[in-house]
Amino acid sequence: LSKVEPKKLIFMGGEPTIDPNFASLTKELKMELNVYNILLTNGYNFVGLSWIDEVCVGIKAASPRLHKEYTGKDSKTVFRNLKKLNKEKISLRTESMFIPGYIDIKETEDIAYAISKINPNIPHRIDGYIPVPGTKWRRPNLTEIKKAVKAAKRYLKEVDYIKVNKRKSSA
Repeated sequence: LSKVEPKKLIFMGGEPTIDPNFASLTKELKMELNVYNILLTNGYNFVGLSWIDEVCVGIKAASPRLHKEYTGKDSKTVFRNLKKLNKEKISLRTESMFIPGYIDIKETEDIAYAISKINPNIPHRIDGYIPVPGTKWRRPNLTEIKKAVKAAKRYLKEVDYIKVNKRKSSA
């Protein structure tokens, strides 16, 4: 990495914080390369955040039932950890996936409401679902995404979106 001199590093994929070397790796990269470390996390396991500059928590659902169905885990832990992160001196943002007929406009609004109870100034991004072979869900259209953003903006001050088209992506 020293040869390419990165300015930012993003720790993502699976759940980076379960790697036993996570804390030492982030420290080493911060000390040696002076990089801006970003963590993309599911919000369950926070360890070794001393060398992280920014955290993005991916919130799957606000509803405990739906979150458990989607992830196999409880949503209460995610929101409890989000509340703890909000008290830290760290840049914090959130994101969620919009899946028509599953994580729909009502659930997106509920996610935004739950975040707003912690801090309505936490930036939030809504990603349009990209279909995975073998799943029953479809890609949302732009109108649906914009409705979800509008619903989330009832509670949060900053809401953006990503909608991925088959040919190109737009934000």
